[in-house]
This record gives sequence, structure tokens and C-alpha cells, in this order.
Amino acid sequence: MSKAHNTFASFEENGEKALKVMRKKAFTPENKKTLRTWGIFDASKLVGKTDQSIRIAERDKKVPLPQIDPKTNRRAYTLEHINLLRDYFSTRPRKPDGKDPCILASINFKGGVWKTTECVDTSLYLALSGYRVCLIDLDSQGSATQTFGYIPDNEIEADETLLPCFYEVEGKTLKTQIRSTHWAGLDLIPANLALYDAEFYLPIKQTQEKQAGNEFVFYDKIHKHLDEIKDDYDFIVLDCPPSMGMISTNALYAANSLLIPTPPSMLDFSSTVQFFSMVKSVLGRLPEKDYNFIRLLITKYEKTDNTQILTTIIRQLYGDHVLLAQVPVSEAVKKASTDMRSIYEIEKYSGSKKTLDRIREISDELGAEIVKLARRAWD
Repeated sequence: MSKAHNTFASFEENGEKALKVMRKKAFTPENKKTLRTWGIFDASKLVGKTDQSIRIAERDKKVPLPQIDPKTNRRAYTLEHINLLRDYFSTRPRKPDGKDPCILASINFKGGVWKTTECVDTSLYLALSGYRVCLIDLDSQGSATQTFGYIPDNEIEADETLLPCFYEVEGKTLKTQIRSTHWAGLDLIPANLALYDAEFYLPIKQTQEKQAGNEFVFYDKIHKHLDEIKDDYDFIVLDCPPSMGMISTNALYAANSLLIPTPPSMLDFSSTVQFFSMVKSVLGRLPEKDYNFIRLLITKYEKTDNTQILTTIIRQLYGDHVLLAQVPVSEAVKKASTDMRSIYEIEKYSGSKKTLDRIREISDELGAEIVKLARRAWD
């Protein structure tokens, strides 16, 4: 083997060791990711009923009791328990019967725009709100998968990703690939490096079928399989790779809503404009396609003159196509990412609690805007 080969083999080995250390830090001693609990006052806000109503329902044994600390008598509600309360009080939100879920693709061929961060946080907001959510990781780097506690290339097999659906492997459907997460109501289809094989397989298969005189529809693999699960979820979130290849093309065709994160810097915005051109070209080659909504999301916002000027320009150019929420650069977000967590999972933060609360509020505002747009489409 060459010296360079051995160097990268060493890089990989050391990197995997580091990931295991970070994973161990993010997990409980039982090697499982867990979710926080809520007291009765916070639970009542999430359920949409007074704490007194909840206490009466528990007293009358209409709903199971949560865990109760014998020393403090404090109730500890899990998200599963909160959803049981929502079901009992009929406050759990749902898409209307007969309507398709909001299939939201977070897409931009520029890396580092916080596409995955906002994809995951939005999915968690939706699950916390009581919606049924499926997050499909389409990025072979598996960053979204990692947020849920997996080391993609060590703990996820190729046939556990979406790859078999691209290959049309018999017996493999979206339902066979779905796994539950530590967030009640949020399921995941993970990714790893093997998923990138679809970028090579689809064009080769298309050429082979064309030469054989057969039609091969390369762009509808995800779209076709989504029919299997669309009645099970209110939102299906597609975390796309930072490229405009075969996988992203499939996501574009499968989605009925688009979220385009873009930081307000000249290089990032220039790249986003190029992305618009590529999407226009791709859509021009596909069957006629429309979306319930297309929105730009300003990410990595900073209170500098240049950032504010470019943000103003973007809002003037694209008007209502830009979401009101804008995600600032935050140490809380960086800290969460380092710990394989989201901002909704941080309980202890070395920085200002006010900073953490504010970034959560912004994420809530973003999620609420997306829910509003989805409901407008449903209605």
C-alpha cells in the first residue's frame, strides 16, 4: 500500500475513535440516547390543557400516571406520556383525513449552510408539537443520522438506508427501512456512505435500459415509495445532500414543499443563485411539477453591517418567499452539534441560559411558520 493510503487509513481509525468518545459522552450509561422530561406546568402548555384538568384525568384514571418523585412529589412527563394526554383531550394535531403529508425537502447544493441542522431541529419541533414525523436522511455523510446517536458507517448497514429502494431490491420498502428514535412520534430512515452508490447506479441503469429499448424513470424512486407511508405521517422531511445529483433530483420530484437555507454572505448567496439555475434546469427536464410552498431560510445570521445589508437585499428580492425566522450564528448550536444533540436536547449549557432560550424560540418560530404553511396547503 502507498504511504498516502496508510496515512488516510490512520486518519480513519483515529477519527472513528474520536466519534466513539463523543458518542459515549452524548449517551446514558446504558448506551441509549434519552429525552428529557417535563413538569406538569410545562406539560400542560404542550398538551393545551390546564394542569388541573390533567390532575383530574389522572385522579379519575382516565390516563396513566407519570413518574412521580416520592421525595418532591414532582411529576415527570415523557413525550410519550404527553402524547397520550393529547390523544385523551383530543389536542394532538393531525393533517386532515385524505390529505397528503407535508413532504418537505431541505435542499441547497452548497455545503455548510446549516441545512441538516435546521432539518433536524424542525423535525424535533414538529414531534414535540405532537405531529407524526419521518425524517429521511438522503446525505451519504449521515449527519442527521449521527444526531440521533449513530456512527453511520460503523452502525448503519447499506441495506438499512434508502439504497435498496433506489436499487428496487425485492422485499425492501420504505417501511422496512424506518426505525423509531428516542423522540416519540419521530421516525428515521438513516444514511451512510454507501448511499452515495445511488449517484452511480441510477445513470448507469438508465443507460442500460435505454440501450435495451426500455424506459427507466430515474427520478421517481423516492416519490413512488412515499405512497407506502404517506398515511402514517403528517410531515416527511428529506435532508438532501449538498449536491444537485440523482438523489437530490429524486427529492425534488418527491417533495411537495421546499426549504432552501442560505446564509447572508456574498459567496453563499452567489452559490444559492447558481443553485436556483440548476433547479430550474432540472425541473425543465422532469414532468410538470409544482409545490405547496417554496421558502428561503436565512441561516448563520450575524449582526454585522454586511450581513444586515445582504439580508435586506434578499428579503426585498424574494419577499414572501423568505421565512420571517432567521437563524443566528450561536455557540449553543455549535455546542449541541459537538455533543451529537440538538438545541432541544441540551439541558445544561455553559453559556448564557438566555442565549439558549432565544435560539430555541427562533427554532420554534421557524417550526410554527412551516406548520402554518402546511396547514394552509391542507385547508
